[in-house]
Parts: sequence; structure tokens; C-alpha cells
Amino acid sequence: METHEFEKRLTEVVRQERRRARRHLSLVAGGLVVAMAGMTLAPVAASHLNVRTSDIAKGAVTAPKIKKNAVTTAKIRNNAVKAGKIADNSVPSTKTSNEAGIAFRQQRHSPALPVGPATEVGAASLRVPSDGWVTVHAELRWTPHTVDQDTANCQITRGSAVTTAEPFFRLTDLQTSYPFAATTSAHRTFRVARTDNPAVGGQTFRVVCNAVVGSITVAESQTTVHFFPTSYGPVVVLPRSPASRGTEAELQSEMAEGRPTAEATD
Repeated sequence: METHEFEKRLTEVVRQERRRARRHLSLVAGGLVVAMAGMTLAPVAASHLNVRTSDIAKGAVTAPKIKKNAVTTAKIRNNAVKAGKIADNSVPSTKTSNEAGIAFRQQRHSPALPVGPATEVGAASLRVPSDGWVTVHAELRWTPHTVDQDTANCQITRGSAVTTAEPFFRLTDLQTSYPFAATTSAHRTFRVARTDNPAVGGQTFRVVCNAVVGSITVAESQTTVHFFPTSYGPVVVLPRSPASRGTEAELQSEMAEGRPTAEATD
């Protein structure tokens, strides 16, 4: 009887020790799994945070995988996007509505410039897409007709008259023997606004001239209007200095006599 009881207790002790051993093995195995997982995942996480261009397969990143507005101008390297990388019709006209533009007009005529009233010898119109700047270039081919001095005042303007309130340029033969053909070029810059566009057509910039002395004929004019939406530097208008400005009557006298006058440009 005592032997049976001893065997029973011995069997129970063995079972308890086996259970303890199994629990210990489970804890050790669990720790090893966590440690191995940490060793495996850590490099993956670090690699994920440092993805280089060379790690991305060609063609792996397609347009549907890029979130809207995820790529900003600041994230694009200079000269990285060239014409060959832009698909046809991918940039709609609404996104280029204020780009630079040009208008040109060539006129062949032979108006003899009268003394006094101004005559329009060239013009071009351009409908600006936004506020900005317009530079007008004018080239005139003209001929004097007397043996004495032939002089005319000309102006690039939005109006229809030559006025001392705006910069002007001069055609003169300095009493050189005629006949001969001369070419004179000039340009002027204007600030423009979209609200100044007429209901139909564009804003018109004219070249007007009037004779001061003698006789001059304008045979041909070429007027080019360039629109620029942005100014990349200060645009400074220099006023006449007090010493050179003179009175309005003196300026009118200079123009009437064909004497040189210093004008600032817009």
C-alpha cells in the first residue's frame, strides 16, 4: 500500500516538472521569434525610408500611382522636364493663357506727311490674355523730297496725334541731297491690362507722324507688338531733368523747328 502511494506521488511530480519544462521552452521560443523578427524588419524599415532613384525600376511609377499635387515645382530639378517628356495635348490652353505672344503688320503705302496734322503710317493690334507689358517695334522706310531740310516727328502711341507728353522719334535728312531711301527704327514699352481689351479684336498700337519742315513720304512700315506677362526687373521711367525739360511752349517750338529733343522711354 505504501509502495503504491509512493509511485502515485512520484508520477505527479514528474508530470509537473514536464509541464514546467514545456512552459519554459515556449517562452524561449517566443523570445527567439521576436528577436528574429526585429532583425529581419529593421533593415526593411530603414531601407523603406531611404529609397533612391536607382532602387525604382524603370516604368514602375506611373501617373495613376502619383497623388494629385504630390509633385510640386520645387520638387522638379531644373531642365529635368524636356519637350520629349511632355505628351501631346497634356498641357491645355487654360494653363498657358498668359504666355508671351506677338502680333505683326506690314503696310506698303506712300502717304505724304502733311505739316501739322498727324498721319497714321503703321499699326498693329493684339488682344492681351492677362495684365503685363507690351513692347512695340516700328520700322519705317521713308524718302525726303526737297533740297532743303526735310523733317518729321513720329510717335508710337495708343492715340492718334503726336504729343510732347509721350516719347517720340524723328525722321530727318539733315539737308542731304535727295532722292534717297532711309530706314528708321524705334520701340516703346507700355503697361497693359486685360480689362482694356475691346469687346471685339485687340488693343491697337499706332505709329503716327507729322511733317515739321519740307516733304517726307513713308513708303513702308512694319509694326511688331510683343506681349510679356512678367517683368523680370524694375521698369523705370526717367523724367526729364529740370535743366533739359523746359516749358511746354519750348518743347513745342523744338518739335516745330525740327531741333533735337531728349525724351525718356517708357
